[in-house]
Amino acid sequence: ISGVKVYLLNASGVKIDSTLTDGSGKYLFDSLLSGGYRVQFVAPAGTIASKSNTGSDLSDSDASKTGLSQLVTIDTTKPASDTLRNNLNVDAGFVPVGSIGDYVFADNNGDGIQNTGDSPLSGIKVYLLDATTGAKLDSTLTDGAGKYLFDSLLTGDYKVKFVVPLGSEPTLKTAGG
Repeated sequence: ISGVKVYLLNASGVKIDSTLTDGSGKYLFDSLLSGGYRVQFVAPAGTIASKSNTGSDLSDSDASKTGLSQLVTIDTTKPASDTLRNNLNVDAGFVPVGSIGDYVFADNNGDGIQNTGDSPLSGIKVYLLDATTGAKLDSTLTDGAGKYLFDSLLTGDYKVKFVVPLGSEPTLKTAGG
């Protein structure tokens, strides 16, 4: 992925350099002194870090969920071909994600469509369900503007369940656009 922001951090976690990946997804921090370093990758919009350290160090992702690599030790006394001197295997993989969300409202005229005069409902419990098994995957409450959001969702089929407030009933389904 080109244009990914990459930071070089010292062993204490202080940012000491940064760069962007090139058109081939490559980056390089060169002329490093002996010591410990971490690399931090900033996930591109619409992605999350893939699972880390699940295969060979030559082909797996080294970035944690927060985009941070493990501590990498550089030892300039080693031969140039040694990965302890020149480690070109600190990689990051990213997975595209999506989101589900919108608005919960009091349908004051009962027509099933968001109209002037309808009002947002805050504090409504909303569940994200696995569409196949019905298992609850996540939950949230609508905010003061009646909004809710489930983000960082992997490819899959989902359902959304709204807890209907006491003394209310759901409005007409699919009445509007």
